[in-house]
Amino acid sequence: MKYGVAIVDVCTGMLASTSILAALNARHRSGKGQKVELSLYETSLAMLVNVAASYLAAGRDAGRFGNGHPSIVPYTAYRAADAMIAIGVGNERQFARMAEVLGHPEWAKDARFASNRARVEHRAVVDDLINEALSRDRGDAWLAKLKTAGIPCGKINSVAQAFDDPQTAARAMIETIEHPTVGALKMLGIPFKFSDTACSVRRPPPSLGEHSEEILAGELGLDGKAIAELRRDKVI
Repeated sequence: MKYGVAIVDVCTGMLASTSILAALNARHRSGKGQKVELSLYETSLAMLVNVAASYLAAGRDAGRFGNGHPSIVPYTAYRAADAMIAIGVGNERQFARMAEVLGHPEWAKDARFASNRARVEHRAVVDDLINEALSRDRGDAWLAKLKTAGIPCGKINSVAQAFDDPQTAARAMIETIEHPTVGALKMLGIPFKFSDTACSVRRPPPSLGEHSEEILAGELGLDGKAIAELRRDKVI
């Protein structure tokens, strides 16, 4: 089974929160509020980052690289005998060490792989050779050897493996909160930590309209009659 995440939606929300904070900070100086506008389209363009810079500065269009880095090779997901692993080689010295670990020291002397630029031009060849070499052993065995050689690499976990990892628990990325209808409910923890104002998950997700009256009366100052009219007209 494959899982998908609407990553542009998520990033737009993150940009929205940052933009709102910036506008609030500007209000402290100017005393005026302002409209903050975002769109999924503009977020998707901003997410192109170095791919966008390459096109805008040099006119180089991009292809489809999957998990691969657009301008660094090898830098993508590879398949070992039993698992997918990620390898990110940043320079010629690392490439030579990786080639030696994989049993092919001759790669470092091949003109097609002598520089990152050459490897980018021969991306498919490089990736095929690495996949072929990795197929001879298990992912964990390769990771141990690559890490010993100082090659940036890591295991590609399933969702279950990621949440079962001890680091996930150590960073409090799973919280359990009591929900009024389902009982103990596991939720994602907070990915940012403050040294002085600690964050915590204190409430379960609200049910539909649970806080409508609290917000309308306490925050907006509506009286009981106005709220009753909104409820009668099915606004809330």
